[in-house]
Amino acid sequence: MSTKMSIAYGKKQGKDFHLYRECFDTDDSVYLEIRNPEYFEASPHSVTVKIPRKIFNEILKGGKK
Repeated sequence: MSTKMSIAYGKKQGKDFHLYRECFDTDDSVYLEIRNPEYFEASPHSVTVKIPRKIFNEILKGGKK
């Protein structure tokens, strides 16, 4: 059973994304999972992910059509 509560998700241009909350978190955090990102950079203190405009627009709409 999943503990993820979806806010937005989809598949655009071969890029999967999932914006969600974990049901047991108590601090209102949100998580963004992106599969096959075009650009990804990580260091011990930060993560940078390039989000294509079409996916970002879908996230803003909350996955609503």
